[in-house]
Amino acid sequence: LTEIAKQAFYGCESLESITFPESLKTLDKEVFMNCTALTSVHIPKNLTSIGVGAFSSSTTSLREITVDAENTAYTAVDGVLFSKDMTTLYSYPSAKEGETYDIPTSVTTVYTGAFRNCTLKTITFPYVLETIGSKAFADSLSLTEVSLPASVKKIGTNAFGNCESLQKVYIRNPECEIVENDGDETFPFAVELYGYVNSTTQQYAEKRGNE
Repeated sequence: LTEIAKQAFYGCESLESITFPESLKTLDKEVFMNCTALTSVHIPKNLTSIGVGAFSSSTTSLREITVDAENTAYTAVDGVLFSKDMTTLYSYPSAKEGETYDIPTSVTTVYTGAFRNCTLKTITFPYVLETIGSKAFADSLSLTEVSLPASVKKIGTNAFGNCESLQKVYIRNPECEIVENDGDETFPFAVELYGYVNSTTQQYAEKRGNE
């Protein structure tokens, strides 16, 4: 077995753990969608391609991701999945214990859906962070405030969608690209956005009718 297809385990609500063969190379996107009892996942040494949302699509019980030490593409620190060089944060388990998290200072990209459904209240962003992927923090219902450093160049569509408790967002790059497709919500409408005069943040706020 070298590949597991998209949504292969969709709706397996009793699945608590799984063992992958060493031959596995690819996990397609949303493999564990709605696997609400899955608590841990181990990445074998030859798995080098993981699709979007493989662990973040309603895997609300996931507490830990581990990676074989010989894997050349990925690594895990304290149960969180990163690229081997620690520049991309791929997945923060939604049921991982704790209310605060400091993203490592090497991370330049928070991947699509990386923190989706997490229970964190506070997240500290590194000053080298450049890209926040789409739905990166979507459905994180406990997140109350976000302060993004000036290094952030792009915020993907729905990045903070449905973050019901989010009240304030500070965007310090006056030229930060804020992506929002029709029908999407990159930030909840009621959130207070703080940025510079004549910045892209101001333009975004005015476009959607915020003061």
